[in-house]
Amino acid sequence: MREHRVDALLLCPAEETPASLIETIADWGMPCIEVMRHVGPSPLGDYVGADLRAGVANAVRHLIALGHRHPARGNR
Repeated sequence: MREHRVDALLLCPAEETPASLIETIADWGMPCIEVMRHVGPSPLGDYVGADLRAGVANAVRHLIALGHRHPARGNR
């Protein structure tokens, strides 16, 4: 990538990607944004992803507002 003069990387790391990869990219001076999954227990740098916890909470609140009493069962 460096030989092709890429300005930055959008990286969606696989599970168990070593943190050293992010450190290596930083050592190259290349900006890197982790997308949808981050390396390690928290992002090491810039990160873009969904807030799944908030999304599920919003969905449950919506179902309850519609009158559903047991949303996990799929019935009212």
